[in-house]
Amino acid sequence: MRRLSLFIIASASLALSACDADGTRAESGEEGAVGEYTIDRESGTARMVIETPNGDVSMRSGTDLEITLPDGFTIMEGANILEATIIDQPSATGALVRFESDKSPAEIAQYYRAEAEAAGIDIQFQSAINGAALFGGQSPAGTTFSMSASPNVPRTSDLDDASEDEEAISVDAELAADRAGEEEGSGMPTKAQLVFRTVPVVSSEAAAD
Repeated sequence: MRRLSLFIIASASLALSACDADGTRAESGEEGAVGEYTIDRESGTARMVIETPNGDVSMRSGTDLEITLPDGFTIMEGANILEATIIDQPSATGALVRFESDKSPAEIAQYYRAEAEAAGIDIQFQSAINGAALFGGQSPAGTTFSMSASPNVPRTSDLDDASEDEEAISVDAELAADRAGEEEGSGMPTKAQLVFRTVPVVSSEAAAD
């Protein structure tokens, strides 16, 4: 089912160009999966439903979705939502949220790590390199969470004299990292992404059945 979820997101990204005139298209996939997706041409919101032998999987993706995060998690104050994707399937519910913030990657990581630990997430991996931050983990109940944030630095073509200086181009990654530190708080937003996967809570009675 995880592969199917990734297929859904990828398909939705290409759906706008492939939809019929009314914004609706039906497709058949592998393993007996049959799906239909629609695109709201005004808002750009994509909706997809996949019928599989294991149950229906639905997906919504767009910039104006109502976002409901797992208990204990919030969208940090001042964040500008770029896109959200919500996936509902019989075995789990997933959410992916991309946003920009004037906070640094380290500050965003600190904010969400505090929320994750308070929500019972056991942090299983973390990384901080070139100004970017990444961590993730899982709770005893099966909820998984990961966060990544990176400075929105100029591209190589935007660096001073980069297009004329071969040496500068060869070290553009280092220059970009340095520039990110120098320009912290200068108005260039940090780009961040949150990924959640929650599983249904099964009561003891249901488990016994």
